[in-house]
This record gives sequence, C-alpha cells and structure tokens, in this order.
Amino acid sequence: MPNSYSGPVSSNQRPEARSARSGGRFRELLLWIYEAAKFGTVGAIAYLVDNGAYVILTEGPGRLMADWPVRASVVASLIATAVSYVGNRYWTFSRQRSKMPVKEVIWFFAANAIGILITGGCLYFSRWILDLHGTVPDLIARNVGIVLGTIFRYVAYKFWVFRAGPNKPSPDAILDAESSAGAQPDPAPGQDQPVVPPPDGELNAKTKETP
Repeated sequence: MPNSYSGPVSSNQRPEARSARSGGRFRELLLWIYEAAKFGTVGAIAYLVDNGAYVILTEGPGRLMADWPVRASVVASLIATAVSYVGNRYWTFSRQRSKMPVKEVIWFFAANAIGILITGGCLYFSRWILDLHGTVPDLIARNVGIVLGTIFRYVAYKFWVFRAGPNKPSPDAILDAESSAGAQPDPAPGQDQPVVPPPDGELNAKTKETP
C-alpha cells in the first residue's frame, strides 16, 4: 500500500489555527469599532464646544472677536481641545495611556496644534481666497476643517499620542497573543511528530481484538 503520509501538517493549515486567527481579527475589529465609537462621542462633545465657543466669541454678547474670526476659531479650538484631552485620555484610549503624562500632554497638544491649523486654514481659504463672508460660510468652512482635523487627530492619538508604556501591552498585542494561543509551533527539523494516544475506548477495543 502506498504511503499517504505527506509530512507534518503546518500550523497555518490547521483548522484550529485558522479559527484562532479569524477570531482574533474579529475581536480586533470589534475593539476598533468600540474605540472609534468612543472617539466619535468625545469628538461630538468637543465639536459642540468648539462651534458654541466660536459663535459666542463672534456673535455673542459684545461680539468680542467678531473682527478676528481666525483668532476666535483658534480660541474655540483650544477650549475644545482641553475637553477632548480629558475624554480621550480617561475613556477612549484609557488602556493605552502612558505613564508619562507630561510627555503625553506635549504630544497631544502638538497633534491638536496641527488639527487647529487645518481648521483655521480652511477658514482662511474660505474668507480670503474664495472671498466668502458671513456666519454660514464660516461655519461650513470650519466644519470641513473639523472633519479633516478629526481624521488626523484619530490617527495621531492612536499611533502617536496615547501609546502603551514599555511594560504595558497594547490591546492589539493582547488580541494577537490570544489569537495565536491555539496554534502550536511546528516541530524543529529532525524532531519526530508528537504521538497523540488514542481515546480509551478505541484502545480497549484494539486490546480485545489482539489474540
């Protein structure tokens, strides 16, 4: 009878390994969706604070900064940034916050400075390049800048600002470890495949058949 043994089965071919990897990816996707939802909630609150502060500064009592819309935009964004920091540090990325809050704050405000420049740049482009004036065009321009700045902020927070410390694994690392836990390593070259004993019932049946 020809030998049908074709060598050791790679862990990449085992159904358990494929199932573990699929489960890990699914959990990672759920983690990302949950994290993005929290980020969006914090962003929505900061968005209301940002636009509310801008309207108060430019159209509110005394119209304190009506003649300086870009400066008003920067001030409003700074207020919203403080709200965003608290929400993201202690809720959205609470598992990733570092043990060096001073450095984290510096990187956070550096990332938000770029986001503020994106928002202010869109307003500048609308006012002095497109020559659009008024509250509605200003808000439209700012909202475009807020959307672009929000995308940048999420990427910066995730991979730059809120990073796990050297002794604290990130959620992605935890998921990778869980997904690979079910896969056993292949034997080293020259080593025999581990022998798995048959179930007790099958062993007893074979014993009875032996003359």
